[in-house]
Amino acid sequence: NNSLTGQLEYTDSEPIVYALNYRPKLPGPEDSITVTAAVFCPVSVAGVDIAFRPGNLTVIETIPMIYQPVLSSKKIEDADRWIGVIPPLGPGGFGAFHINIKGGNTALSGYPRNGYITLSVIEPQVSGLKINEFMASNSRTVSDEAGEFDDWLEIMNVGNQSVSLNGLYLTDKIDNFTKWRFSLSDSILAPGEFLLIWCDDDEEQGGYHTNFKLSANGEFLAIVAEDGVTVLDSISFGEQSADISYGRYPDGYDAWQYFSIPTPGASNDVGTSVNGSRAATEFQLFRNYPNPFNMTTTIYYSLSGKAFVRLAVFDLSGRLVESLLDREQAAGEHYFIWQTAHLSSGIYFCELKTEKTLRRIKMMLLK
Repeated sequence: NNSLTGQLEYTDSEPIVYALNYRPKLPGPEDSITVTAAVFCPVSVAGVDIAFRPGNLTVIETIPMIYQPVLSSKKIEDADRWIGVIPPLGPGGFGAFHINIKGGNTALSGYPRNGYITLSVIEPQVSGLKINEFMASNSRTVSDEAGEFDDWLEIMNVGNQSVSLNGLYLTDKIDNFTKWRFSLSDSILAPGEFLLIWCDDDEEQGGYHTNFKLSANGEFLAIVAEDGVTVLDSISFGEQSADISYGRYPDGYDAWQYFSIPTPGASNDVGTSVNGSRAATEFQLFRNYPNPFNMTTTIYYSLSGKAFVRLAVFDLSGRLVESLLDREQAAGEHYFIWQTAHLSSGIYFCELKTEKTLRRIKMMLLK
């Protein structure tokens, strides 16, 4: 463009990270940590890496990030999105990471410019309290006592003793564990009992109405002990759909699924999952966790009766990648830890099959 003289030229400018996120913010010992970065360079981006330093070691592990734009999104940061996965830190683990960028003009830069972003494993203390179900976008499903359709979450006591909630905290902020406090002296949850809490940023309604709302774009939730530090239970979740809840199935278990017919204040065993099947039907194949994952993921499923089970993984073309299981199993909850060191990054499908029924889930491997 020669219409103006003395224009600035940015062809030699260094690349930048202008948006960064990672989840979960408080990883468990077996959680992979997915890092997303929006990267820009006036010429082009030649490569992006995560420089990861595990524990107190001086060694730096290089984890390549993959360019994965969200083509359906209108957000500029989704068009510049790069994704990488840090492997699980293990029990009591910690570490730090830094993003390195190389521009097509050979310019180099990093983010943060100084230092590293620290990570540490938070292992929830033994407690009977669990966040059992929540809805972050409620437009017509269930209303509060004022007739308003607000965000909500459900707490369950999965222990065998009654628990007093008085003095405990709920939060949606990783940097503010004391965001909202249970203050009712009669807040006692019996074994197996559920409590519905409205997350509507309207404490003036009294009772169980918090001072924060849930984000349908995804965020962090936790139950915190009276000391304001100890995490009793937590979850980091992604983008949510309107009037679809996300809950544990079975109640209190580590496996989560979406429900088109939610059950606020009641057992998820009677809810209806998004594929239309009853949660208590012949068998269920749950979403693997973590997903996306790096190297290892756990596949959860349940059987209501003895059945001959075939568990297998296929690629996008339908080719059999690996047969994981081919035998008879008893009724109950089951899981399979899938190791993928021999496979490349990509989309895979896990298939659970019995004589009468078949289920599939999609999994994303990022290395």
